[in-house]
Amino acid sequence: PGLNAVVQETCRCLGDQYDVTEVLGVLGGYAGLEAGRFAPMLVSQQQHHEHGAAAHGGVAQRHPSLSSYAAGGTALGTSRGRRCAETMAKNLRERGVDVLVVVGGDGTLRGAHAIAEACGSTTRVVAVPKTIDNDIPLVDRSFGFDSAVAIGRA
Repeated sequence: PGLNAVVQETCRCLGDQYDVTEVLGVLGGYAGLEAGRFAPMLVSQQQHHEHGAAAHGGVAQRHPSLSSYAAGGTALGTSRGRRCAETMAKNLRERGVDVLVVVGGDGTLRGAHAIAEACGSTTRVVAVPKTIDNDIPLVDRSFGFDSAVAIGRA
């Protein structure tokens, strides 16, 4: 487990530490970004309590399947294959997104680089490396690796 926790903690941190009031999740990875599929996320513990969400991290009210840190996979969904960076950049601009956070391995990070180039200065792209291969230079251990080893040993 790790992707849902990264999403939850990103939302919580943005709301609680940086006073961000709106976070959008992308449904279905880069395919969802290319299609413009966004979902509003709760961003802080304050919103969490005001909306009566029962889960940790404050995102459960608007996206119920993100309610567990222990759930494997990703509640927002993923996709594979190349996508049009210009279309994704256009969708980000149209929604007024000024920061995109992506989580994934080398293919995801290559996609993030292409999106950053297509966005220019309108949207900043933050890439969080996650890989079961543990092959990220200058990183001792990426999240995803321990889970893969534990499953392999079971």
